[in-house]
Amino acid sequence: MTIDPDFGTANTGYLVFSQVALSSYCHDLLALPDGGVMAAGYQTTLGGMESDPAMLALNAQGELDARYWQGGIRVLSIDRTVDDANTGLDTFYAAHLDADRERVVMLGRSEGPELDRFQGLLHAVALHDRLFRDGLEAQ
Repeated sequence: MTIDPDFGTANTGYLVFSQVALSSYCHDLLALPDGGVMAAGYQTTLGGMESDPAMLALNAQGELDARYWQGGIRVLSIDRTVDDANTGLDTFYAAHLDADRERVVMLGRSEGPELDRFQGLLHAVALHDRLFRDGLEAQ
């Protein structure tokens, strides 16, 4: 495996990605059938005390792939108003391509109250429908 010097920001071989959030982290990176990649991780909010699961799609040139989520980035905002003491460290840990190579399945966790400390997260992204609606978009 070698670094592709033509990939990413200013052809440096890596991608420099900045956003409005304080920080973001990638737990897993998945190569897509069309040469792009999809990242699974989180974006921190509220002074770093809370994180929301995030997905990032890049095309084969290392640019945000606007065919996904109408911009290449999707953050699933988890409502924490019911439990103010909960830090809400929610994240995607893994991205897997299904056997038919038609969907990416994101796996992660969502912290709950003490009695229900960790809950599973499962989210699917259809590759054949780039404007896939997951029911979480603003109405």
